[in-house]
Amino acid sequence: MRYGWQFDSHLWKQVSAELRNSISWQHTGLQEVEATIVPECSGIYMLCACPPPFRFSLEKPNGQLFAHLLTPIYVGRSENLRKRFRQHCQSRKPEILQAIECFGTSLQFWFHIHPAEYIEREESLLIDCFGPNANRIRGKKIVGQIGVPVKL
Repeated sequence: MRYGWQFDSHLWKQVSAELRNSISWQHTGLQEVEATIVPECSGIYMLCACPPPFRFSLEKPNGQLFAHLLTPIYVGRSENLRKRFRQHCQSRKPEILQAIECFGTSLQFWFHIHPAEYIEREESLLIDCFGPNANRIRGKKIVGQIGVPVKL
């Protein structure tokens, strides 16, 4: 997997139209008091952040671009989104703890209800597209490096 958002349009086109164009993505803050907002069904989810010290807002940017940028830092799937949401609230991986320390309450839990038989494939495609830094591959951290580009 490559780190960060990918420029390969072929990857993005593999993500189902339902996920790419859906207005049914929902979100809430990553705080356990919000658990009832998250349904007890299968789906795809992303932990997203906007740069600190800004907070997510649905208002027009008014020249404050950073206040409206969101980027996935973790992509996951679950057969019970609410249960997984609670797990993220209660016992957090070190990468998620780092994100919370950096982004604070701007960390959002975005989810899309999706049939269980398709969530593994869709999760994999979203990880390939976004290259979120808190996901791990085969137990290893995904790390980036500044330098001369290397074609993979």
